[in-house]
Amino acid sequence: MSYARFGADGSDVYVFLNVDGTLECCGCSLQEREWVDDESSPIFKGYLKSIGEKIKTNFNTTDEMIAHLKFHQKSGQSVPEETFKYLLEDRERNDHWMATYNNKLGEGHDWPQCDCASDESLDT
Repeated sequence: MSYARFGADGSDVYVFLNVDGTLECCGCSLQEREWVDDESSPIFKGYLKSIGEKIKTNFNTTDEMIAHLKFHQKSGQSVPEETFKYLLEDRERNDHWMATYNNKLGEGHDWPQCDCASDESLDT
């Protein structure tokens, strides 16, 4: 389930609870990018590569996501008020699930988790 989708209610953000145990700001427009031509890249023959400081887009708590979305607003982007309302309504359940999931990873469970910000090959 998403908390906001691009274009819905004028939203400039796409936010959802990811299966990797985080709240994600998908396609975060705060990240500066540049186009890189790459003939081996299927379909588009290139990709967008992050440049400058990497912007965190996956968060382990609802409060972290809310702070991130407020930064979007301060940058002049639209974040529907319902997004904050729904995130707060689900905060207890989501934060518990994210903490449990991420603690299980720390206990040696072999559950997949993506740390896309640290993987240069995923700058697409």
